[in-house]
Amino acid sequence: MVRCNELDQPIGVEAGFLGKFLGMVARNGCLCSLSYKDWRLLIGKKEKNTNEQKNKKDILKQVKVRSSARHCVTLLVIFDISLSFFTDVFCFWHIQMRFLYPSRMEKWILRTIGERWRQHKSNLKSIYFDEHKSTKDNHSNVPNGVFDDQWIALVDYWTTQKALVHGFVGFIFVCFPCPVDLINIYGT
Repeated sequence: MVRCNELDQPIGVEAGFLGKFLGMVARNGCLCSLSYKDWRLLIGKKEKNTNEQKNKKDILKQVKVRSSARHCVTLLVIFDISLSFFTDVFCFWHIQMRFLYPSRMEKWILRTIGERWRQHKSNLKSIYFDEHKSTKDNHSNVPNGVFDDQWIALVDYWTTQKALVHGFVGFIFVCFPCPVDLINIYGT
């Protein structure tokens, strides 16, 4: 059972395992497709008939414990299997890992997966995307573990005028986080 504090954030030994697992979920192209421009679009709108968000439900289902997976969580918590000798065993068990947590943590879990998903996209862009190369060359530079169609959609978005402007505006605010600095520089 993952315990949480008053802010619904996980605490204890399980928190580290949960954090790593959420990063794996965020990098899973089947669950969290890179084709979406925005996390809110990936989560999806509520269905009219059921009032459910299918992608959100599927993502949370990957994290939530099933009765047959409880032993896996217990084994990982009891044994520190981060030694290199046990790496293969850890990967095998980690794939099957699920967590038992209070339902009030779901908002935090989804927010964390969203942050890791955005960071994953940012890492891919900084490592594999070259704005000086042609779109075709960038299309052919598909990273390992990323679906071709998702990479192509991502590259196509990064080369749009909207994404270029968005990236420039983000760069300005990273360099000059306070509007006062902009005023001092430009004298307006």
